[in-house]
Amino acid sequence: MAGRDWLLIQELLERGEEEFVDRLRGFHDAEALAGFAERWYSNASTRSRELLLAYLDRPLNAYRHEPLVKRLFKLAEKARDDEVMARFLVAFDRSVRRVEMDRVRNRYRSFRTEEEFERQKAAWQDEGADHLYGGISARTAYQPDVYQLQGVWREHVLAVPAGGTMPRAEWGRAAVHRGKLDRFRLFSVSTRRYLRRRAWRYFRRIGKTEWSRYVAGISGALAIYEDADVNDGLALLDNWGLVHALFHHSDVLQANPRGWLPREGRSLSELKPAPAFPEAWENESGRLLDLLRQARCRPVRRWAMGMLDRNPDAVLAQGLEALIGFLDSLDANVIAWAAGILERSGAAAGLEPAQWLALARKAGPDALPVLAGLLRRFLEPSRLTTDEAAELASSHSLPVARYGYDALNARAITPGDIPALLPVLDAACGPLRPELLDWLGTTLRALGYDVDRILLLLDSRHADARAAGLAWFRSAPEAGNDIELWRRLAESPHDDVRLALAQVLDRHAAEGGVDGRATDISRALDADRLRFLWAAILLNIHRGGRAKPGVVEQVATRLGRHPGDAPQLLPLLAIALRSLRTTERNAALVAVVKLTEKSPAAAAAVEAAFPELKWG
Repeated sequence: MAGRDWLLIQELLERGEEEFVDRLRGFHDAEALAGFAERWYSNASTRSRELLLAYLDRPLNAYRHEPLVKRLFKLAEKARDDEVMARFLVAFDRSVRRVEMDRVRNRYRSFRTEEEFERQKAAWQDEGADHLYGGISARTAYQPDVYQLQGVWREHVLAVPAGGTMPRAEWGRAAVHRGKLDRFRLFSVSTRRYLRRRAWRYFRRIGKTEWSRYVAGISGALAIYEDADVNDGLALLDNWGLVHALFHHSDVLQANPRGWLPREGRSLSELKPAPAFPEAWENESGRLLDLLRQARCRPVRRWAMGMLDRNPDAVLAQGLEALIGFLDSLDANVIAWAAGILERSGAAAGLEPAQWLALARKAGPDALPVLAGLLRRFLEPSRLTTDEAAELASSHSLPVARYGYDALNARAITPGDIPALLPVLDAACGPLRPELLDWLGTTLRALGYDVDRILLLLDSRHADARAAGLAWFRSAPEAGNDIELWRRLAESPHDDVRLALAQVLDRHAAEGGVDGRATDISRALDADRLRFLWAAILLNIHRGGRAKPGVVEQVATRLGRHPGDAPQLLPLLAIALRSLRTTERNAALVAVVKLTEKSPAAAAAVEAAFPELKWG
């Protein structure tokens, strides 16, 4: 079985399958893996290289893979392979993690005389022993009395927890089968410490003679570290190579073979960029900007910003586009840094409105307030077109939307600008939206009544915009005689608009205006439109309860005056007559009774349509 698995693994490598890495990590024949290292490393295919890097990105916890890892490391070191060595630097840094723990240390001494005993006891007390035990004791009948002393010290230390080294015995294989390998790492703790020092030493040797190559190689490693690798201050210091690369010359830290520690009385909050080989970074603003863009680790990004702050002119020399691209970063600190340089230098004044809008479209939540501040300082509202100002006003960010609204408010809106105001209807900023809609309604009214202007509000998909339109519809005298408006409203897909129209019709019916006198409104709503409107309201099970009795009366009135419409309108009365709601059912019964009393022709149609009704 193992032989077939091994053949499959090699075949997966030749085919470049993604499954190869998982299969390889699940293979535990150390001798076969040792022989495989050189064959894999020397494979010249691009895909084989990608799989090698993917393997090294995984934790060093694949059972019995020590020979493979060790030989790959030596091969890459000998080949001066900076890319693979960068992966090893990160992998070995991740393999050692200290924790704070209490450790008990015991010491024992025996003395012939009481004077020696008391002298040592006093000395251990001065050394800070937590407990001292002892006294005179007779060992045997043939030996003189002795004084025995035990000292106990309790120390708070930083140490790697015991039991985290990958086992090699059979019980380790059982742990593999149980899937309990997360807490284990290849190699002993001392070997892991040595390997991470050796990986850094590889880059240190390059930095002494080849600055450009050092910067390129170590940048590749710095871009790989993740926030999970530095989730607290101690974890940061456990990354031996990372700390050397960023803070080698810092007076805040001190190094020993077991790891970095803050100096007495110093804090990690005092850390500032102090890299190994600082001269190598002097003319590498482009590389630092790339690192700031690619880094997955917050301390690396902060370090890169600190290095770039030493020469802001060099940053600007890389081009304005390179700098403003950081305004859409997911890191609020990077956004603030880029905005600070743009503000202090005044370089943002050269951006065109289209560039500002492009930034606003792709900027994240943290970037938008910063962007709004830059907009107010560097972009005159007069440079914006109406549609650009409306787009900014519709932003979900309050500072950006407020800037766009102020720009709109400062403009003299003409009828030709109305199509550009459409984005305001979809304004996404909740706190500002009522004010924006009020401004839009006021602006449209000031331009004069027009069916397309009022429909801009009444056809909106937003209820609050339609509410503003309905207020205009009810109050504008022109709306009451606009035949085209009534036709359009009768076909509206929105319940609130249909209900409002039905209420107005109800009022007209009470005044004898609908289908009685030949008013403009009655001519506007032909039979088909009226049926559509009435059916939409009566069939709505969620809204319109108060309007439905009025609609029933309108249907009955129409039937009384046009008995020939009975086949089309009686099904509408049937909806209300068979409703589960008492108010609708009673309204339909009253309407049917009145109808049969006033119109003999309609009465015959009603009796035929509703045989279940008993007429006295």
